[in-house]
Amino acid sequence: MLERKKERRYALLMCGEDSEYLLKKHGGCYGFFTRMLAEEGEIWDIYKVHSGDFPEDDDLPFYDGFVITGSCHDAHANDPWIHNLLTLVHRLDTINKKILGICFGHQILGRALGGKVGRSPAGWDIGEDYARDMKEKAAISMREPDRETWKRVEAWHCHGVALVVLSLT
Repeated sequence: MLERKKERRYALLMCGEDSEYLLKKHGGCYGFFTRMLAEEGEIWDIYKVHSGDFPEDDDLPFYDGFVITGSCHDAHANDPWIHNLLTLVHRLDTINKKILGICFGHQILGRALGGKVGRSPAGWDIGEDYARDMKEKAAISMREPDRETWKRVEAWHCHGVALVVLSLT
């Protein structure tokens, strides 16, 4: 069981294997996300949920937030680890934990909270996109982002699955 520490603590829920490129360029998924999101003094733990490695229920209150990564898996699939992840998201929601979902992760969030995930009606989409004025449009960080940092975020995307119905309840 984790101990409550003064430092902020986050869990990275990894939903796929590191590619050779990701390992070489960023030190893997952990290196990529901690370099992008972590601040000095924070503790980041990694759980390879796609392999069945999940945080213990008793440890959930010790985390300030959770990040669910992208994946080459389908968020609408019925694999046991995906159902376990959906259950975890429900639990985190009931204890009011902050959750950031990236690509597959946001689809899992949508599905867990009552939305419908399926093949994108627009088909496959590959390209580069920019998110502007993120502070007003979406909470993509565990903390309030400063205006300049999030004014323009560049992101590559490649997906054929989408959150096709968003639950508003």
